[in-house]
Amino acid sequence: MAEYIERGRLLHSLKDQWHRLQKKEIYHLDIDELIERQPTADVVEVVRCKDCKHSIVNEFHQNKPLICCLTKMCGTVDPNWYCAGGEKALKGGEQG
Repeated sequence: MAEYIERGRLLHSLKDQWHRLQKKEIYHLDIDELIERQPTADVVEVVRCKDCKHSIVNEFHQNKPLICCLTKMCGTVDPNWYCAGGEKALKGGEQG
């Protein structure tokens, strides 16, 4: 699984180490070690309803809203919403 770190925190650490290097407080900058020491975020990839194999387009409604077959939600399911059961649809919009 991929690991994610906060970009801002890493940039701050790099700038801090660079300044310490210029002041000769430290004598080398180990970028790999600095990145490895950064805490990782607890994240999970989500599948948006518009990309989920469990959602179908309601062709009978003029606005063509999504219907979720997993949660049985009908009507206007936000295409950018997500849930824990989301699974990526196969390429070409095929249902899995």
